[in-house]
Amino acid sequence: DERAARVPVAVHLHSPTELNAELNGHDPAALDRGLRELIEAERRCLALADGVCAPGTFMADWARERFGMDERPAVIPYAVSGRTGKMPVPPEPESGKTVLYVGRLEQRKGVDTLIRAWNRVAEGAPGWRLRLAGDDTNTAPGGGSCRGWLESLLEPALRERVRFLGRLSADELAEERRRASIAAIPSRWENFPNTCIEAMASGLPVIASDHGGMALATALRRWMEMTATERAEAGRAARERIAELCDPGAAAAQRIDWLGALRAQPVGADPALARLLRIGETDAGATMESALARVLDRFDRATGAGGRASDPVRWVERVRR
Repeated sequence: DERAARVPVAVHLHSPTELNAELNGHDPAALDRGLRELIEAERRCLALADGVCAPGTFMADWARERFGMDERPAVIPYAVSGRTGKMPVPPEPESGKTVLYVGRLEQRKGVDTLIRAWNRVAEGAPGWRLRLAGDDTNTAPGGGSCRGWLESLLEPALRERVRFLGRLSADELAEERRRASIAAIPSRWENFPNTCIEAMASGLPVIASDHGGMALATALRRWMEMTATERAEAGRAARERIAELCDPGAAAAQRIDWLGALRAQPVGADPALARLLRIGETDAGATMESALARVLDRFDRATGAGGRASDPVRWVERVRR
């Protein structure tokens, strides 16, 4: 019926798979079938969506140019500390001398740049430590463990002051941020990283650079030479800025207004949901259907929902009803 056909299709952009693959050094011509299907599925979702949003202007501008969109995606920032209703207490000036990295260990995150910067500055900064929290990946040059590659880049004399922590729980991450002095985000490309939001909300100054290891080393050295009180004051300013930018009430209102505007659009002759339902009718659309089936299979296994995902079209029809 008309009401069911007018279910709007909204897409939220964070980190498109094809961009991640490029930044991790994958050859587009040599991607495995799963990645190719996922990239195709994402592109089709964007093309068929009634509306697209992104958390920052950089991603919105990139997506419009990359995918040839008629309109720039709406920009709606993430909300900070929405689950707790309050922001973490910033660290006190007497916090230890620790540089903290939080994120997966992969090429696109620029962790190798951080390690090279650390090699340049650590010898002249006695007492400082580097701690890295995040899962290992197989994105080392040529494949294989990124952590193993990063460890091979470390100067032998500095290795005892570097700790790879692996994946941590939310409480463990909060404790790491409480004890840290500086958060480092060396990514080669980022959208609106949660790790930056969380570090700033925790009262940590954040160091980032788009000019490689030398510039990052210069920034690290400057912040490591500051007094603990100066770093804490900068962290408090960061906390105030992110609280203003990512206010939960304002972010929620923006998203509700955006979704409401999509819902209020006149019903077209070919709404997005109807186009999605037909996507398996062509060979080119088969990748979308198979990718959707795998996503739904994962959902079913995680929730105990049974075999509902064996037919993506039938699953969407159930959602309609």
